[in-house]
Amino acid sequence: MVDRLDLPCKAIYILDRGYEGYNTMTHIEESGNNYLIRVKDINSGGILSGYDLPDSEFDIIVNQL
Repeated sequence: MVDRLDLPCKAIYILDRGYEGYNTMTHIEESGNNYLIRVKDINSGGILSGYDLPDSEFDIIVNQL
């Protein structure tokens, strides 16, 4: 979807659970856009289980180059 769209301005892609994946995130980042992805709980074995994350609430700051 990201590769097929030719948007005249930047966009924020919003993805629901089940669409999280490194390939998806890379495609969106390479297109120059941003994304928000709702993911499964940290303890569910999903993509977040591979990260060393705090047990409390947190924010991740992303700096674009």
